[in-house]
Amino acid sequence: MKVKTLAIIVIIIAAGLAAGLIWYFYFGPGAKVVVVMGTSADFPPFEYVAENGSIIGFDIDIAKYIANKYGWTLKIKDIAFEGLIPALQAREIDMIVAAMTITSEREEVVDFSIPYYNASQGILIRAGEPDITKIEDLYGKKIGVQAGTTGENWAQENLADKCEIISYPRVYDALMALKAGYIDALILDEPVANYYSKTDAEIVKASYVIETGERYGIAVRQGETDFLGKINAALREMFETGYYDQLIAKWFG
Repeated sequence: MKVKTLAIIVIIIAAGLAAGLIWYFYFGPGAKVVVVMGTSADFPPFEYVAENGSIIGFDIDIAKYIANKYGWTLKIKDIAFEGLIPALQAREIDMIVAAMTITSEREEVVDFSIPYYNASQGILIRAGEPDITKIEDLYGKKIGVQAGTTGENWAQENLADKCEIISYPRVYDALMALKAGYIDALILDEPVANYYSKTDAEIVKASYVIETGERYGIAVRQGETDFLGKINAALREMFETGYYDQLIAKWFG
């Protein structure tokens, strides 16, 4: 009887320890924090889908660095660019890392990290077509843009009464339209225009660059100061240690 009683006591203690460990690592202080990153995976070299189906790119490496620093589990959700802020507000994602320009309009609904990249707008045209060397060369043409972007905003502000502007949810859709001749030019962030100009023989980057002086930031929900502070600390660490420069060399050459 004593042996049986001892065995029962041991089982009870073991079960209690197991329950405690489960609580600690799954629900308590030791639980792994899961951070869902929203991005639009059609914007190389910032974010795009690799041949094996994984999402890779400059922004992805930055997000992974931040997550690794704090021991977070990073999950990536691919969303059309114009749907990213609504998804953030609906708590479907926790942060946006998607080459998103910091603008006063966006700052009214989200909080941004410190800037981590500077960019302007580039123009893609079909190979063999006349070059675009000044803004007037765009007049009378069909211009493609990605919906919800600063490129779309610039086109609407500067070309709406001079061109037909067609918005596409994904950059890939706009590229196909350009190559098929449905549009004459495509306005998008210059680093991405450079990427496609180098990797796709059917299109080239026009000489004219739209100098918008944009700065990219990571967006979070308003008021999440602790979360944003950790993101900023990780970004500063990247800058100071030289890892950021390594990523620039890796993705931009």
